[in-house]
Amino acid sequence: MFRLYKMAILALGAVTASTAFFACAANNNQTEFIAGVVNKNSKTESVAEEYNIYKDFEYNIGDDGNISITRYLGEESSVKVPSYINGLPVSAISSHCFQNEDNPHAVKSVAIPSTVSSVSALAFYKSKYLQKIICEKNGSYADSNGVLYTADFANLVAYPENRQNKEFIMPDTVTTIYCNAFSYCDNIERVVLSPMLEVIPDYAFSENASLKEVQAQHNIKSVGYAAFNKCKSLMKISLPSSVIKINEQAVIECDKLECIEAAGSNDCIMEFADSLGVSYKSLYN
Repeated sequence: MFRLYKMAILALGAVTASTAFFACAANNNQTEFIAGVVNKNSKTESVAEEYNIYKDFEYNIGDDGNISITRYLGEESSVKVPSYINGLPVSAISSHCFQNEDNPHAVKSVAIPSTVSSVSALAFYKSKYLQKIICEKNGSYADSNGVLYTADFANLVAYPENRQNKEFIMPDTVTTIYCNAFSYCDNIERVVLSPMLEVIPDYAFSENASLKEVQAQHNIKSVGYAAFNKCKSLMKISLPSSVIKINEQAVIECDKLECIEAAGSNDCIMEFADSLGVSYKSLYN
């Protein structure tokens, strides 16, 4: 049983232009400490898309005949995304597909089929009770202990918001973590980032209630907007001397933050710590 209906969505397009500065520069009322800035002027367009219902899944069909799952509508705690719907392959999982923060009977595990080749960075955003993501025999994605990565383990896609582990040591293979990858993960207290990671992206650790410490390895070069946003328990951030850019609002409402450490002398980190009114500690190996 399925039905067809139309829904208006908003598509955002961005026009970017770069300007270099000696010390720091404004970016739509934001400041980035050191070297460069990207100014963004966005415009909004209205686009009509068609959606269908199959069992507990809302979906749309692309021009290529592939299916994107846009919303899970059921109340099962363990969900298996279908491989095919009416003979067409399910190839994508869209943003906010499993968002359901107010339902105590909501999804606790999601199994992704081999047909899926695209998972939105926000597919599991605000899936408050999600404990694990399962992805086996898939050429594009894989899981390790319930955490979702691309198949080569170079990109960390999503960390389940209700995963029970208190500590997470990121695999050395990870070079990129998706925006919001750790958002709303209330159980995690300590994270050790991959030594291959260069960027802590926007909203990476947004609203992690229990997060106390983040240890970054030696390749980190930049920290994005609201990377640590409303982490009410965060006391210490350890950054390497390789950092050259920190968004002025990389840390927002982290009331217990006491210290930012740098593995070696780093003026960028020192200025950022000073702007927050927290102590700066230079560590020499």
